[in-house]
Amino acid sequence: FPSHDRVGETIDDIYESAVEEIRSLPSLYRDIMIDREINGMKYKDIAEKYGIKKRSITTRIRRARNKIRQKMEKKT
Repeated sequence: FPSHDRVGETIDDIYESAVEEIRSLPSLYRDIMIDREINGMKYKDIAEKYGIKKRSITTRIRRARNKIRQKMEKKT
């Protein structure tokens, strides 16, 4: 997620920032990102859990990652 400009921060600091940003996402993205990035679920399993197409999961994760990346880049 973070850019290489965050030299000096520990991996734990960067991880905590990423988790904070995931938690700040709208629920449409947040719940799926938590299942994928924190709980390690597969796309197929997430799609089944929410009753939506795997393609929709892929799209939501991509959009969520972009939102997180943009927010974290603004912090540097």
